[in-house]
Amino acid sequence: MNKLHEFLNQPTNLRRLVGSLEWDEDAFEDAVREQPKLYLEASRYRAVKARRKARAEFGLAQATAEKKLVLRSKRDKAGRKMLTEPAIAEGAVLSPEYVIARRALDDAYVGEELAKAIMEAYRQRGQMLKIIADIRTSEVASEIRNVRENLARDEFHKLSDRTREKLHERHSKKNHKLAGRPEYRDSQGRLPHADWCRSNKMGPCNCGRGDF
Repeated sequence: MNKLHEFLNQPTNLRRLVGSLEWDEDAFEDAVREQPKLYLEASRYRAVKARRKARAEFGLAQATAEKKLVLRSKRDKAGRKMLTEPAIAEGAVLSPEYVIARRALDDAYVGEELAKAIMEAYRQRGQMLKIIADIRTSEVASEIRNVRENLARDEFHKLSDRTREKLHERHSKKNHKLAGRPEYRDSQGRLPHADWCRSNKMGPCNCGRGDF
């Protein structure tokens, strides 16, 4: 219980609490990390104002009751009450003690409404931060999917190209007119091309691809 009182009796920097409702877009992660602590601070401020309102309500009731007791105690010389109950109630409401207590209660009501608004604002702040975080996470996941799809597509194209090249090379070597005549192969065992080979436009080449 003592720790609870110590927690509730800590001073609140209301200006900082209100000013922290907004955040810099470049410091989004900091705003997310600070949200639980700020929400707790707003909740504590709300509890403090609720306690103050309860105490103010009790103070007003106490001031009214004490003033009525004083008015009821007034007697005439015959020992009879000098004031009726309606007059006592009216006299209590018009007393300085009642006015002071009533003003304190009005201030407590205003403070509690402000605390409610701040707490609700921080609740909505937390929801907004979560929505933005979910959107950013979704965007990152979508970007990762796109990168993975592009990589997979590139790898597939490369694999297709290699497969076609190997198939073409196999087909070319198999059907080459000089495939069975080793005397036409070079020192590395490659067969010549026709003059139109792209790798050697000036004459035959030994790249090992294409028809004779």
